[in-house]
Amino acid sequence: LEKLRFKDKMSYTIQVADGVDKGSRVPAMLIQPYVENAVKHGIARKEKGEISINFEQENGRLQITIRDNGPGFPELKKRPGALGLRISGTRAASYNELFNLNINIRCYNQQDIDPRTTGAVVHLGMTSLSGYT
Repeated sequence: LEKLRFKDKMSYTIQVADGVDKGSRVPAMLIQPYVENAVKHGIARKEKGEISINFEQENGRLQITIRDNGPGFPELKKRPGALGLRISGTRAASYNELFNLNINIRCYNQQDIDPRTTGAVVHLGMTSLSGYT
């Protein structure tokens, strides 16, 4: 829907690596808030915003990376416990308790790794939910 709204100002890719079990499931509303943040805070004011969502399997864990080319997370330096990130982290903690998924979340700025780039990166790792109904 956001692609329709932003037309040519936004592009996105979703990649699923070859090793990912196609039966893997991701808990409802785990990824959505981070993608919404990427649209709202990352690319909404850019001339050409880009979002990528990548799924990989590594050592029996599903690895999900959401990346945008916006300004990054200014609140990581100013407010380490920003409300949206805190709420999403609470949701992950609930899933950990309910389903023993061992979800971990890392949020960082792309420019902290490569100063020639910009953007926010959210990396989620979790035990694969393959086989759950």
